[in-house]
Amino acid sequence: MTKRFTYLILFAALCVSAAAWETFVTVDAGRAQELTIGMAPSATAGFDRELDMVAPPLPPVGFYCYFTFSDTNYEFINALWADIRPPAKSDEWQIRLHRPERPARVHFSGLPEVGLIKVNNVPVVADSFAMTFGGQDSILKIAYSGGFYEEPNAFIEFEVTHAADAIIVIHKNGKSIRRLPDMFLAAGEHSLGWNALDNRGNPVEPGLYYAYITLRWENENAELEVETIVKE
Repeated sequence: MTKRFTYLILFAALCVSAAAWETFVTVDAGRAQELTIGMAPSATAGFDRELDMVAPPLPPVGFYCYFTFSDTNYEFINALWADIRPPAKSDEWQIRLHRPERPARVHFSGLPEVGLIKVNNVPVVADSFAMTFGGQDSILKIAYSGGFYEEPNAFIEFEVTHAADAIIVIHKNGKSIRRLPDMFLAAGEHSLGWNALDNRGNPVEPGLYYAYITLRWENENAELEVETIVKE
């Protein structure tokens, strides 16, 4: 079944980017610990004092989990509780679990607006999502994919009712101007920044454009048509 919706929205140039996101991962296997992953335009690939959080040394007994970390600028840091990175289409974090006293229950909250998180290859599609893992030392692999970020000159704003894979193609006068990278979208309101470049990387002329958005989830399809204005 395909559903079609049309939105009329005017976009101002150079608005605040929606690239930043944080996801909180709570691991409970004898005691609960919260770790944070995410992305931010101000982050670097290394350690950022304002964004990342260093984990203390391993305790002699009891359960403990952390992100492994290595950075030549900070050789004394080998573990983090928060690891925020620059915006990217994909990335991976690893959580090491030591001395669990029982099977580990892992809870996710605050999922990214754009992009899909998988833990050990299992998609995390609900904003409050929990999984249970065996009671032994192990590594949880958290993979992020389908991310999208451009320095925005205009924004494409719309709302989706279900988490879905999305194809977004921008048209003008019936001609395809730019296909954005395919992405995964969480349910809710979205504001995607477009840098007003065409498929060849050339700046487009100011004026009215249409974003045609195809959403796919389970056995359902939906199509959105969004008007956007690139200003001078």
